Amino acid sequence: AAPPRLAPPPPPPQHTRLPSLRSLMSDHNLTHYIIPSSDPHLSEYSSPSHRRREYFTGFTGSAGTCLVGMDGAWLWTDGRYWEQASMELGVEADVRLMKEGSPGVSTIQAHLGGLKKADPDAFRVGLDPRLFSPSFVRGLEEECGSSSLHYDTSSLADEAWGSARPADPDSAFRVHPMRHAGETTASKLSKIRRQMSDKGCSMSVFGMLDEVAYVLNARGSDVDCCPVCTAYLTVTEDEATLYTEAYKAADKEVKRHLDEAGVEVRPY
Repeated sequence: AAPPRLAPPPPPPQHTRLPSLRSLMSDHNLTHYIIPSSDPHLSEYSSPSHRRREYFTGFTGSAGTCLVGMDGAWLWTDGRYWEQASMELGVEADVRLMKEGSPGVSTIQAHLGGLKKADPDAFRVGLDPRLFSPSFVRGLEEECGSSSLHYDTSSLADEAWGSARPADPDSAFRVHPMRHAGETTASKLSKIRRQMSDKGCSMSVFGMLDEVAYVLNARGSDVDCCPVCTAYLTVTEDEATLYTEAYKAADKEVKRHLDEAGVEVRPY
């Protein structure tokens, strides 16, 4: 069973949240900090404990990235959410909407590159690298230079969120029946290994939650309206390993299902 948990206290007023983060940024000599929508699995839809951008800006759409500076903040989001963002950001949060894809609106990387040119000596950007794709980080390094980036694996955003941050999701895996899955996990693993062999790969890493759910024929409830559990999966020529919290795979039926497919469970 999942460990017991207490409900978090009510969050602080919206207008106090960015100043709390800026105070930590100042302590770490950062001029800017990037807050995405995603979790460490790059999910578009994430659990409440990973909705950092929503917490700091008030914008509740599923896609958007916030850049926080010491004197202002910007939110990039696509055309699906321009009207919603305009209404939700308001004036209290002091966040400017950047209509991603509109003429004259630069990317976050290019915007930061311009800010660096204006003040190269003081410029320093913080981000949690676990929440971004490699291509995003490469683009950031090209525009700003790696020496201007601070990879914040301790997460200043979570520190500023503090005790009001919800607990991580605690649902458990359940077996997805064969009548719906249509193919066994063992068969899917065999196909993956054949493709690995064809491409000369020694390991495949599955980080997206829906990929893990599909390959393992297992479902969960860690994200609203998405039947997934928080986990990683690695596949080699002769091993498959599921990295997840032990209680998520503790059900007898789930254990038997994973054993039959040759999947080992290790800590997340």
